[in-house]
Amino acid sequence: MHIKMRIPTDIDVDAIRCVVPVRYDDQDIPNDFPFRKGDIWDVTIDIATRKIRNWPKRAAQVHMKICDDGSYYLMSGDKVVASINGDYVPGCIPQKYGDYIVFNILEDGTLNGWTPDAGEIKESFFRDNG
Repeated sequence: MHIKMRIPTDIDVDAIRCVVPVRYDDQDIPNDFPFRKGDIWDVTIDIATRKIRNWPKRAAQVHMKICDDGSYYLMSGDKVVASINGDYVPGCIPQKYGDYIVFNILEDGTLNGWTPDAGEIKESFFRDNG
């Protein structure tokens, strides 16, 4: 049975959580890189501040090929309001070609050059798939 529902709802969102595979081991990020847990890199980005939450004071760059293996969660506090699993990197995440994430992280955890846009976030997480 197929049910299509469209219920407009206002939601206060505050973060995007990215849980992505480390595909090429140390070529992607070192084993001791912040928030790396084995073959997974798990970070939460505060939308208002553009900062990775709880980031240790250090500048870093991340340029990882993800393909369609990552999971992305739109958060309202501790609640997941939408998710994307096993799909290309959403357009609202700093990326390249949809296959890569590209983060230029300043010492305070700010994603340099990222300007989150509410429309792009909405389109990324709530696009109409027919």
